[in-house]
Amino acid sequence: MMEHVKSKGTKYQIINNQLYRDEYCMFPARCQGVEHFLLELLPKLPDVEFILNTRDWPQIHKKGGIVSPVFSFSKTLEYYDIMYPAWSFWEGGPAISLYPRGIGRWDVHRNRLGKLGNTTQWSDKLSKAFFRGSRTSSERDPLILLSRENPDMVDASYTKNQAWKSDALINEYTRITKSTSTRIDLVLTNQKDISCKVLPTPKITDHSIIVADLGRNNETTLTKTYRKYNIMDVTGFQMKLMDMQWPSSSSIDVSNNADILITNVLSALDQFAPEKSINTKDVWGNKLWWNEDIANEIKKRDQYYKKAIFTKTDTDWDDFKQQRNSRSNNQNYQTKLLSGKNR
Repeated sequence: MMEHVKSKGTKYQIINNQLYRDEYCMFPARCQGVEHFLLELLPKLPDVEFILNTRDWPQIHKKGGIVSPVFSFSKTLEYYDIMYPAWSFWEGGPAISLYPRGIGRWDVHRNRLGKLGNTTQWSDKLSKAFFRGSRTSSERDPLILLSRENPDMVDASYTKNQAWKSDALINEYTRITKSTSTRIDLVLTNQKDISCKVLPTPKITDHSIIVADLGRNNETTLTKTYRKYNIMDVTGFQMKLMDMQWPSSSSIDVSNNADILITNVLSALDQFAPEKSINTKDVWGNKLWWNEDIANEIKKRDQYYKKAIFTKTDTDWDDFKQQRNSRSNNQNYQTKLLSGKNR
C-alpha cells in the first residue's frame, strides 16, 4: 500500500521506538519540525509507517482509488489526507508588517494574541474580519478579492513571500445605494502602465462606469468654445452697451441695424465674458440615436442621483431610478427606430 504513495512525500517508520525516514525531504525545515515532536512521543507510539507531505496542497484525492496514511497540513473535503499542524506551529511563521522577521512559534504567538485580545473591550474593537497567510490554494483568492472590494469589512492579504501577483486599480466605491457602498466592480492587472477611474455619472445602472486608459489614443479630439456668463460683470456689460454707437431710431435698414447689434453685443461680450477654448474627446462620436431630448434626460438623471446620494431618502432614490429607466427606454426606442426595428 505504501509503495503507491511514496512519491507523495517523505516516508517515515517507527520500529521498536526508533524513528526512521527517507533521506530526501522537499522542505527539510518542515520535516525537522515534525521530527522534533515525534522524537518526544516515540516511547508512547506503536510500530507504524506513514507519508509526510510537506507540500502546500493535499495529495490523496477521494476519486483516486488509493487510501493510504498521508499526513498533510492542508486539505479539502475531496481528499483523504490526514491533517497535521502547519509547519508555522514550530517554525518562525510567515512575515507580516507587524512581525517582519516572522510571527514566531504559533503555540506561543497564540497565547500572546489571547492575552492582548482580553486587554481591549469588544465595544472598542473594529467590526472587521482579518486574515494573513500564504496562498496555499486558489480557494483563498475570493477572500482576498472580497477584501479589495470591501476593505471596510475585511482586511485580508497574502504574506509578502506568497504575494498574489495582481494589483487592484479601483479604490473607490463602484456601487452606491441608499444603504450600502461597495467596491464590487474590479480591475485587476499586473501591468503598471494602466490607469483607471470611476465615473459617478452618467449613471446608467446602480453600478458606476469604470474607465481604463490602456495608453491608446484612437479618439477624436474636439475643440469646445464657451463663455463664463455666471462670473461676468453684468453691470459693466450694460454700461459698455450704453456707450456704444447705435443706429438712429429713424433707420429703416433692417439688415444693417442687425449687423450693428450683433457686432456691438459680441464686442462687449469679448470684453466682459471672453471666449475660452478647451479640447475634449468625442464621447458619443457619430451615434445616430443621440439627440437633445436624451441629453436633457441624462442631465436630469444625474441631478436626481446626486440628490439621492446626499439625502439617502426612499423618495429621492425612487425618483432617480425612475428617471434612469426612462432615459434607458428612450435610448433603446431611438436606437430601434433608427435601425428600422420599431414597427
